[in-house]
Amino acid sequence: MKWALALVAAGLAAPATAQDLPVTLPDQATWTMTVERTRERTRHNAAPQAARSVSTTDVDWTAGADGGVVTLRVRSAQLDGSDAAGVDTSSLLDQPVVLEVDSSLAPTRIRNWSQVRTLLEQSIDKAVSEPAAASAAKKIFGDLSPELAAQVVSREWSLATLSQGTALTLGEAVTYEDALPNPLGGPAIKALGSYELQAYDAAAGVAVVAWKQAFDPKSASDSLGQALSAMMARLAPDKAKEAQAAFAGMRISREDVCRHEIDIPTGLALKVICTSAISTSARGETATNLDRWTITQTRPQSSAKTN
Repeated sequence: MKWALALVAAGLAAPATAQDLPVTLPDQATWTMTVERTRERTRHNAAPQAARSVSTTDVDWTAGADGGVVTLRVRSAQLDGSDAAGVDTSSLLDQPVVLEVDSSLAPTRIRNWSQVRTLLEQSIDKAVSEPAAASAAKKIFGDLSPELAAQVVSREWSLATLSQGTALTLGEAVTYEDALPNPLGGPAIKALGSYELQAYDAAAGVAVVAWKQAFDPKSASDSLGQALSAMMARLAPDKAKEAQAAFAGMRISREDVCRHEIDIPTGLALKVICTSAISTSARGETATNLDRWTITQTRPQSSAKTN
């Protein structure tokens, strides 16, 4: 999608005013990514839940013909709060995630998805005591292809790379339409998003790009309803019709916003702040999830392997 965005941006402005932000890294470069995430959950007639996690990951880069391979090794992870019992990808302390990426470092495929999926399934068995619920959770991962898994499992990496590799004109928003996969199954979800270059300081070597994206409400409700109905049909066939009636009136909204501070010489987003707000309503009850990420990356260094 970002390659198309670059073409659209170039068409909207003269080449002299468009600012390219390509990723330029030496082969075998290494750096560190730190992610702080907070999650707030509010349910109807229930006490709010909150959780906070902090992880530090070592990143190794291997250049390819049109992109390359990024290996993520979680060095440390901490999860605190009332919502800390859920499955979290920080459990991958003993299993590197090997991502195939495009020229902007956006993930396209998990190369070792089989091993990563096995570890995630094991963490589900430890965290979820109810067999049917554990089976349903594991099926979500079991149905993912290595390509779709790259978007679902490596969420923080995807957020960090969103604005890398763009070509934008200062102060001009570029909008796009997208079709997002529903990780629960069901039809793709329509979404509308935009990118805007808010600052470009060549002397300081810093550019600031703002990104936002929101679900089309009807498309999101239809897709989620179909996915949940299919899940209920598998788990509790006798209640499938009742569930379909409940899901028919479901409404869901989602809005994601990010601010990327990009290091112009390398094209790497050294600081990223993102929020994701999801609200679901059904039968007069509303549930909300609010996630916040602060992602920082060190400047890449040449690996000792190349010396």
